[in-house]
Amino acid sequence: MDLDVFAQRFRARCATDLAVLKEIRDQPGDLAASPRRPELTERTHKIVGSGALFGYPEASEKARLLEDLLVDQTQPSHAQLAAALDELVKTLESIVR
Repeated sequence: MDLDVFAQRFRARCATDLAVLKEIRDQPGDLAASPRRPELTERTHKIVGSGALFGYPEASEKARLLEDLLVDQTQPSHAQLAAALDELVKTLESIVR
């Protein structure tokens, strides 16, 4: 299969991920305590792994920053998570346009 086909699939998955990330971001309450934090972590991890592979290193970089907050720090603040999530959302928006 052509690598371009996989890149197209990645962009399509970005659109789905983008919708979910926005939904999580826009929920009221603290992102650090969100019941959807595991889902956010999983989606972010997948973007880290596939972004650079398909020619979107900025998506991987932004996702890695968010993943580091979600996984490596025990108590990231809502502000830290929101800022990192906003950056990832902006990057994914530029990919799916």
